[in-house]
Amino acid sequence: MEVPPPARQAAIDEILRQGWIANLSWSHEVDSTNNVARRALIERQHRLPALFVADQQTAGRGRRDHQWWSPGGCLMLTVALGEQALPDDSNCWSQLALVCGVALSETVSEFVGEGQAQLKWPNDIYVADRKVGGILIESVSEASSASKPNWLIGIGLNVAVDWSGAPQQLIGRATCLSTQVGRPLTTEVVLVESMRRLGRWLEAWQACDSSWREAWSNGCLLSGKVVRVRLGADEEISGRCEGVDATGRLILRDEGGVKLLSSGEVVGWY
Repeated sequence: MEVPPPARQAAIDEILRQGWIANLSWSHEVDSTNNVARRALIERQHRLPALFVADQQTAGRGRRDHQWWSPGGCLMLTVALGEQALPDDSNCWSQLALVCGVALSETVSEFVGEGQAQLKWPNDIYVADRKVGGILIESVSEASSASKPNWLIGIGLNVAVDWSGAPQQLIGRATCLSTQVGRPLTTEVVLVESMRRLGRWLEAWQACDSSWREAWSNGCLLSGKVVRVRLGADEEISGRCEGVDATGRLILRDEGGVKLLSSGEVVGWY
């Protein structure tokens, strides 16, 4: 078995000391960490919650099957949650992406400065009007499961990225933490902080604590702006954003009144 470098081993040890992650796997290259986690769940290879980290992904993806460019210097991970970690009230389950967004935005703010990270509904983190991270939530249900599914929390966070090889559509639209703080950061340091924050917020979420909503509202990128949301291949809606409701739906107001969106892709705002 390959021995991890000292900085990586120190990060692994610290995360396991936090006490909420039961298993941790760190790979050099995978197709995607969500895929690795899904296979592990199906084969029942790990106790949960389990953390899967990779240095590189060959088939990283975001919501709606968008590709996620995954170079070195990008923190790529998936946390697999078992049904025992979920709130008893299934009405809270739809909040998971937003709760994770709050945890990730706090992580980013820890490095770039308080209040600098912003949340773009439902799953993106921005700094200085550029995307720095994203979240992909997927469920994995077993035929033998009584009621609750397992959940995969996929996170991609740009830590120290070399943009010279980036796809053209990302140039000027994305950034990384090292660029924003003006000094090199390591994925190990950022991972430890992100797991600390995520563990705290997931514990509160399991109890259906609603404090995530105030934290989200304080960091919402879209509140008060006119936004355009793609609902399907040929359907869009526009309106002024009034934040999110208690279940995580986007609140839009247009000439016809208030509309609550449980899904969609925000494709423009001003």
